[in-house]
Amino acid sequence: MLKQSSSTLSTGDIYESLSLQDSRDPQDPRKFRLITLLPGSDPEALQCLLNVASLNTNPNYEALSYVWGDPKEKVPIICNGAELEITRDLHIALRRLRHVDRSRTLWVDAISIDQKNRNERSVQVGLMGDIYASATIVLVWLGPECGQSPLALRLIRDLNNCSADKCTNLIQESERKTQFDALLRLFRRYYWMRVWVIQEVTCAKKVSVFCGKESISWRDLNAIYDILEKVKDSLAKYVYHDDPGSIYTLLSAGPKRLLLGKVSSDNYPSLLELLWKHHYKFSTDPLDKVYALVGISSSRETFGLLDYGRSIQDTYVHTAKHIISTSKTLDVICVKEHDGNIDGLPTWVPDWTRFEAKYPVIGLHHRRPPYAAAGGAVADASFSESGYGLRITGFIIDAVKDRGIPFHLENDPPSNILLALGACQQWWTIFLKAYDDNPASQKRFLRVACGGDWAPIYDIHSPARVTLLFDLINAPMPEQIESEEPAPKSELLGNEQRQVIFSASRLMHGKRLVLSSSKIACLAPWDTEDGDLICILLGCSFPVILRPRDDHYLLVGEAYVDGIMYGEAFNRHQMEKEALETFLIQ
Repeated sequence: MLKQSSSTLSTGDIYESLSLQDSRDPQDPRKFRLITLLPGSDPEALQCLLNVASLNTNPNYEALSYVWGDPKEKVPIICNGAELEITRDLHIALRRLRHVDRSRTLWVDAISIDQKNRNERSVQVGLMGDIYASATIVLVWLGPECGQSPLALRLIRDLNNCSADKCTNLIQESERKTQFDALLRLFRRYYWMRVWVIQEVTCAKKVSVFCGKESISWRDLNAIYDILEKVKDSLAKYVYHDDPGSIYTLLSAGPKRLLLGKVSSDNYPSLLELLWKHHYKFSTDPLDKVYALVGISSSRETFGLLDYGRSIQDTYVHTAKHIISTSKTLDVICVKEHDGNIDGLPTWVPDWTRFEAKYPVIGLHHRRPPYAAAGGAVADASFSESGYGLRITGFIIDAVKDRGIPFHLENDPPSNILLALGACQQWWTIFLKAYDDNPASQKRFLRVACGGDWAPIYDIHSPARVTLLFDLINAPMPEQIESEEPAPKSELLGNEQRQVIFSASRLMHGKRLVLSSSKIACLAPWDTEDGDLICILLGCSFPVILRPRDDHYLLVGEAYVDGIMYGEAFNRHQMEKEALETFLIQ
């Protein structure tokens, strides 16, 4: 029970009395609600006032960026004299941010927006980019103290305050391992996996980060990455000598997961680029996997209303059609993650509710320079009357005839190294059905197995990587792995050997090596079957695997085919003036 007296007004009454559809000013589409968090100290109940403001008047306020938490765990606060329930996690955040001696004006989505009003949510979510951009500061709440988080922040400050040489010496100190472990836990917090965080922080003028009783500036937090990059070899030697995955997390997780860059009217990234980079992030509402990114994309003016009355299927189909129609490319269909879409979703439409099991699959979707399997041809695409069928033009390269075993990353990094090595060995035996065993074939095999290339954490020259990996591929391990007998421990491998396999494994994840009828080797989705077709589609940067079905095709996913990724097959097809086919994908 709240000690302070409160009225019996319902939540609906609170928002109805502060309607954003004010008849006195119906022409202002930029109205929103701000809360005034009243001063107090524990154990006093949280009290706030809710008022309507307009972005057109440039009000002073701070915006909160946080994790909602379990929606079933609710705690009451007093809002405009009435009880209003909020999540326990938000309650903890507001208690931390409440001043003892003065009020604090905040924008907090869970309170400022009537979450039960779909029409209001649709309009207000469209304003969120401007709301965070107009705030004097964005307050990032990572959560309460946990996992020795104070040690992580102390390590960040220590590293920021020393030179590169001294940092190397600092890393060797015995107590630093505990601090780096704490930093790993900080970078793995759920906050960094929220899709809304990207817009909330990217649009901010200034950011301050809070974790329990501690706080740190966004600038100091981000500066740690340059330092870690410079000392990564020392980290591998003195701290994580048998765990390249932890080094990868330190270099790429936490704030780095947001892949920030200041946006402006002339440099908004494409919606597809943002969806690709952040598809493994979480949202409470599946629609927000898309809606959270529209406002900081080049589609912000053309996407249309962020309609919360639309179904998940219709929203994702609308998104794919919008991207294809505006970009004149088919690259959006290549985001398929080969594990089945939600019911009712066509195979060419990405299911943004899916997440990666462990690591993001990088190679094919993040290649620089980008692939161009169809040369510079634009997509010649149309949609069926239902909107769920995609008609496109292209041609068939060949049919799949032989397949290697599928490979998936597991949750145990040492096991991943051995599993990846076993997959490489089995794929190599398949590959040798089409190619001789020589240095040129070895290089080609690694290009195919890794989708063209890989980017190791350690700086190992490419020829040395080939030698290292094939020394291991040729070692007598397949029988042990296939028979499930104890395989040699990954600890017996050297740092560079583990790193080479680890780097390759991230690109092999969710894939298998296949051979076509004419002995073409390619990296394909794990569920590719014999008889599937390797195709080039106009406007698609990658070859794709299609599965024939009566009067239409199913999309299996994108593929890497060595020697045709930059339009070679397309150009030959054009020179020979062969006819293009029309494919209906459903």
